Amino acid sequence: MDRFTSVDSIKAFFMDNVDDAMIADAEAAFEAVKQTAANFCDSGCVDKTAKFVRKLFNAMNQGQCVDASVICGDCADNAAGFLARKRVPCCLQDVIEQGLAGAQYAANAYSGQAADAEAALRDLFADRPELIARAEEVAAYSMEQVECIAEVYNGVSSACA
Repeated sequence: MDRFTSVDSIKAFFMDNVDDAMIADAEAAFEAVKQTAANFCDSGCVDKTAKFVRKLFNAMNQGQCVDASVICGDCADNAAGFLARKRVPCCLQDVIEQGLAGAQYAANAYSGQAADAEAALRDLFADRPELIARAEEVAAYSMEQVECIAEVYNGVSSACA
């Protein structure tokens, strides 16, 4: 626990585990995100997306889905029902697909480094099992929610509006 005593010590920890290829990938990802955002805005997608998302959230709520941190259950069921009737705007679907592809690339390319970082953090916080347990709970809950979102999204027709 003595290792993280300042912002510089945290930065040094991460820089010890990052190589030039990872930095290049991060820079390329940043540029891709900037271009995607510019295209999203330039194509008029902001208004289309805002209208679509407002309708989606209204459909999700229906009195049962009132906590944005809980997707599984009523929220996912209501979203799936809405998406069975309404198509995602194509410009928004493009952004979603690019985000999913980027996340999949990062998972494939850096799973080893992520495992190494997890092991290092587990060692670092070995004397604080309550912190490790809480991190495990949060990670498991987050993955459950992400899986529900993926299930809803993957159940949507690939046709867009």
